[in-house]
Amino acid sequence: MGKKLTILFVCTGNVFRSLSAEYCLKNYLRRNRIKNIKVSSAGTICKKGKHPLVIIKKLGELEIKYYLHKQIKVNKNLLKKYNVIISMAIYHKSFLKKKFNIDSILFNELVTGKKTSVNDIDETSSIEEAQSYMKKTVEYIHHSMPILFDNIKNKK
Repeated sequence: MGKKLTILFVCTGNVFRSLSAEYCLKNYLRRNRIKNIKVSSAGTICKKGKHPLVIIKKLGELEIKYYLHKQIKVNKNLLKKYNVIISMAIYHKSFLKKKFNIDSILFNELVTGKKTSVNDIDETSSIEEAQSYMKKTVEYIHHSMPILFDNIKNKK
């Protein structure tokens, strides 16, 4: 793979999608004894907010070690530290290109080959629906890690 692999997941608030991807990939790497890969996550807006408890509980159910996560906002210096930048949604990919002239790859593009978004909870109509969607999304992200990682390695 050449130089050290560094991976950054990007979403909006860095409290749901990119956070889940970061911790799921770290768990995958640890379980498979894959070392010397740096993984992190960041948000395009990063308004101060709490991490939804449902996500933390779901990560725990999946036996993923969750540490106190600090939200990080995307900036030019941060982006320079990563050689693989993965956008969780199409609008994150567009934001990175427009604001920083950075090319990123979509999460779903790596996993399914389709240029589609891992959506946020904006379209849900109730708290119960939002919680269910978050659980399913964390499960999807978790189960996607072997394919995602293999495709990252193959693209480098």
